[in-house]
Amino acid sequence: MKLIAISIFLLTIALASCITPKLTGPKKATKKDITIRMLNKLNGKWALKAIQEEPTNAGEEIFIDFISKESRFMGKAGCNSINGTIEVNANQLKIGSVLRTKMFCPDRMELEEKLISLLQQSSWIISCTGDKLVLKNENNRLDFYKIVTE
Repeated sequence: MKLIAISIFLLTIALASCITPKLTGPKKATKKDITIRMLNKLNGKWALKAIQEEPTNAGEEIFIDFISKESRFMGKAGCNSINGTIEVNANQLKIGSVLRTKMFCPDRMELEEKLISLLQQSSWIISCTGDKLVLKNENNRLDFYKIVTE
């Protein structure tokens, strides 16, 4: 009887040692992980390069500074200062109402109005690689480049 019990015990150990743990790949990123990464990439000052792929030739005069930790942005739309709230969910950006100062600059108002009008649209898909940021939705595209501050 002892021999049978010992044999069963040894057989159980032998079989258990043959079972390999299930190998899993790297942890799949959750929506929250993607959102945090996107907020980190988005954070900082971005100069408007083009609207609808048409260059603005504005240099760093028109920019948006995303302050991700506070879920807001501020910037210059050419003539007026702008600010507002942002909501990022994975790679989607929603911009709340855009507030602005009320100066009038005849030579810059057309581009400013166009930018503000576009920013206030429903939501944007964010594509951010290195020093390039692209905001796109069904009909529009805004291209930015990162402003390096020291």
